Amino acid sequence: MATGNRIDVQPDQTPRGLVVKVTGNAGVDQVDELDRELHVLTALKSNLVVLDLSAVPFVCSMAMGSLLRFRNAVADDGGKVALCCMQKAVGDSFRIAGLGKVFAIHANVEDALNGKSVVERCKEDAIGKDRRLLFSDRPARQRRGGEVDRDV
Repeated sequence: MATGNRIDVQPDQTPRGLVVKVTGNAGVDQVDELDRELHVLTALKSNLVVLDLSAVPFVCSMAMGSLLRFRNAVADDGGKVALCCMQKAVGDSFRIAGLGKVFAIHANVEDALNGKSVVERCKEDAIGKDRRLLFSDRPARQRRGGEVDRDV
């Protein structure tokens, strides 16, 4: 468990992939330790590595670089890295840095193991709901001639 300025990486091998719980701030002072911990995980040569970042309140740009290096090392061995459970500040940092185009980002560990993105999860949640709510909070009116007119 991470204490103070430490970062902790706890791997758990599951039948569907390696789930890694990361705990603590990923600041400049923790980057070397994060690099070491992630480097050890590359030796496992997993097809899928899911990094659970729910207990990471902060990620600096250098730590993002460490995660990118890890992703590249895993990809070199034919594997994939997925991120999940990001706190808002961490998710915003990844979005601003454009890393949502590089990493598969998921809402939770289960979705990451199943390969369901946040967007796919939202689409699934919308199925079965009143489709009008996707476009407007007011119902559509039928005009003469079959055209749909929305209340404004």
